[in-house]
Amino acid sequence: MAFRRIALFGDPQGVPQMLPHLADVGKLAVVRASIRPAQSAEMEQLAAAAGARLFVQPKAKSAEFSAFLAELESFNPDLILINSYSMILSPDVLSIPRGSTINVHGALLPQYRGANVTEWALINEEYQSGVTMHRVDAGIDTGAIVDQESVPLRFEDTWIDARARINRATDVLLKKRMPLVLAGQIDAKPQDESQAHHWHRRRPEDGRFEWHWPLRRIYNLVRALVAPHPGAWYEADGRTEVLDRWLSLPKLAELKGQIVGGWQYGNSALMPHASSNADAAREIANASFAFDVGGMSAGLTSVDYRSGTARAVVNNPSANSEILSALIRFAEEELFLKHVETSVGAI
Repeated sequence: MAFRRIALFGDPQGVPQMLPHLADVGKLAVVRASIRPAQSAEMEQLAAAAGARLFVQPKAKSAEFSAFLAELESFNPDLILINSYSMILSPDVLSIPRGSTINVHGALLPQYRGANVTEWALINEEYQSGVTMHRVDAGIDTGAIVDQESVPLRFEDTWIDARARINRATDVLLKKRMPLVLAGQIDAKPQDESQAHHWHRRRPEDGRFEWHWPLRRIYNLVRALVAPHPGAWYEADGRTEVLDRWLSLPKLAELKGQIVGGWQYGNSALMPHASSNADAAREIANASFAFDVGGMSAGLTSVDYRSGTARAVVNNPSANSEILSALIRFAEEELFLKHVETSVGAI
């Protein structure tokens, strides 16, 4: 049973990603969300370039919804495809295609259902994400899984880096599975509900943080919300200060030290400072911290966040163990490191 009439629900990101895989369908309709009016002109252009009809889905409780249903029914789609779409499809919509409804979800299910899942994965410091193709049922991202592609999430990634990697994985998945979807030859396996979690849509106010939070938690929030997202933000002297670009953990430590006055552990006061090129190379920018401690230099080197290890170093052979102990406490409390070796030598 080949599916020849396709209704594609998406946005200016999702529709172009799907179109190359739908070149041989008989009839195509593109559906945009009424709650995203700013996308109107671009979606009209995309539909026209694809030779597709353009429908606009209104809210289900609106007076226009019945007319939308009638339009979609008159198109008589064999299949509904969804990619990067911001409205829920009601049972009335899901009952229209003679085949099924398939969604392309930019995360791994069932662990990351819901909205802003790439951002949530970074905030939660996951080391893996991906894309899932699944059937659509009455729930949100709960339908049986057709296939998945996984991608690594690196500790240096922003949401932009992660999204680009997920988009490439999406193209791989579509190339592999879309011919079978259009031929009506797909199998799907139910999701494991014991692993399921739904993540809510983030709002700009969710980007607020406090400097008493551990640095690693702040770092994950900042990298998840870099521009063009609204950024992570804090309040200082009645002003709102926004961090909307990637910052290394040493740079964040320097900024936090300036705001909170450094870290006092016993008689040792740690005041961090980052080198001027600390953010130049992300793969190494997070690997070392430098501190002034009562006129002496100390630091953390060879920091590995995945393994939770580092080396604490002071440059004064006569320094007592209190400074090393202070470095270890900083590593544990601010960076969540578990194993810190100590040594005396050059920083």
